[in-house]
Amino acid sequence: MPESPFEAEGMKFSRRKLLAGGGALAGAVAVNGIGRTSGLSLPSVTGSARGPMARKSGGLFRYAEAGAFATFNPWHEQPVEEDIANQIYSRLVYVDARGKPVPDLAQSWTLAPNARQLTLKLRPNLTWHSGKKVSASDFVRMYGYMSNPALKTDLGVEKMTALFKPVSSVRAEKADTIVMQFSDPVPYVWDILSYWYLVNLDNTSDPNFMSHLPDGTGPYQMVRFDPSQGAYLKAFPNYYAGKPAVSQLQFNTFAAGTSLVSDLQSGLVDGVLVTNYADMKSISHNKSYTHSRVQTGVWDLMVNSAKAPFTSQSVRQALSYSLDRAQISQAAYFGYEKPVSTPFFAPAATGYVKSLVNAQSFDLNTAKSLLDGANVGSLSMNFPLPVAYPPLQTLAEIWQADLARIGVTLNIQPVDTPSWLSYITNPATDVLIWNNGRCLLDGAVFWATQGNFVPGNSQSMGYRDSFVSSLIAQGQAQVNPLLRAQTYQDLNHSVVDSAHCIAIVTYSNTWAWSAKVRGESADLIGNLQLGSASLT
Repeated sequence: MPESPFEAEGMKFSRRKLLAGGGALAGAVAVNGIGRTSGLSLPSVTGSARGPMARKSGGLFRYAEAGAFATFNPWHEQPVEEDIANQIYSRLVYVDARGKPVPDLAQSWTLAPNARQLTLKLRPNLTWHSGKKVSASDFVRMYGYMSNPALKTDLGVEKMTALFKPVSSVRAEKADTIVMQFSDPVPYVWDILSYWYLVNLDNTSDPNFMSHLPDGTGPYQMVRFDPSQGAYLKAFPNYYAGKPAVSQLQFNTFAAGTSLVSDLQSGLVDGVLVTNYADMKSISHNKSYTHSRVQTGVWDLMVNSAKAPFTSQSVRQALSYSLDRAQISQAAYFGYEKPVSTPFFAPAATGYVKSLVNAQSFDLNTAKSLLDGANVGSLSMNFPLPVAYPPLQTLAEIWQADLARIGVTLNIQPVDTPSWLSYITNPATDVLIWNNGRCLLDGAVFWATQGNFVPGNSQSMGYRDSFVSSLIAQGQAQVNPLLRAQTYQDLNHSVVDSAHCIAIVTYSNTWAWSAKVRGESADLIGNLQLGSASLT
């Protein structure tokens, strides 16, 4: 078993001493990126203040994160790929971290008064990295991927197909004009477009771009990928917003995240995606470094509802009550992430219910009573632990100790990222730690993309509930703001009650930067944007 991040720093404390330290439908017109109809509230966005400083062009931006690249298809991005997607690809429109629609490849758009048609006009002279001119027909072809039999089983296409369910057609009215038709009014259209990266999947044998380099339209072009070394990108000179200030990007990935901040401090890299919150103390008050954070989702525990004794709702609820979320928040995340019992933890979420945020709080007596009521006298569970996320080691050890107090054995099994990802469709899995984003977006987006929460989905580990499935369909089609809110609140209750995906703490993208880095940002999804970044 890998050593605890605290032991790695030469500190050996008992876990109890590891505390602290540390919609309304507008039905109107929106032109030139002004106006919004989805009614989203803002996520938690924090950062350290930095004053203006002279910038220089050129240079190499070195970036590091934990994990391993499994796909470069932005429709199917996993946590590791979130930070590279916006460098290679572009979208028509996306929603920034403050909830505002931003024109990307589209320079303007018009939403019909009945909200059943959206017309978007492309910027002039757009080109792919390969040099081919971008036209409206590219988006029609891309829409066709969702009905291409050769791509039917691709998870990225599956996700986009679910998200595009209310889109009945996409057509090219002119070479620079795209028309999207909706079967019903869509009050969250900008949320859909935030995920619709322009991508070429014509090579259906390699939709993840693992054997050939992707072709995009973003600020950087991938020129080389070596699984053992990382991805290398160069500035795209024909990018519509102008050639990026930084000439080259180097994305390094590492099996574990314990040394990432150390690499930043040693000058080996210019920025990192933080996975070990214990390291934040060493840079939080140092002017040589800055940090930024976007809160987007939750860490949750997936329970195999098709495997006894987890087929029992009482057993799954017992697992929820056995989680000391407050202790995990402090000991594993140093208070950066807050304890929650639902993925819809903030008022921005369509289905927010205040009383559910801290439902099923830590109570071993209740947990033991639920297990006894289900006639579960003894229980042993395997817990695959992804070593790329150091706080999860502490989380697992806290839970292991508490479960032991009620006669339950938790076997912690350290695994690498590819192995961890494979457990989600393994019928032998007991429980699996996971992170889910998009929790603060419109409810239709969450339920269309987070397959592990959806009954009957290939990633839901045997969970079935026809009533919940009907609620999901009802929410996606409902345009009345009050009725939509009620539907998603009902779904919120179902998530907490069923305990097939048990929320534990919030999930954020937290970055640490050298003070010479300027201009980086993130969108509402939490994806990193370096197109406007520079090195001082």
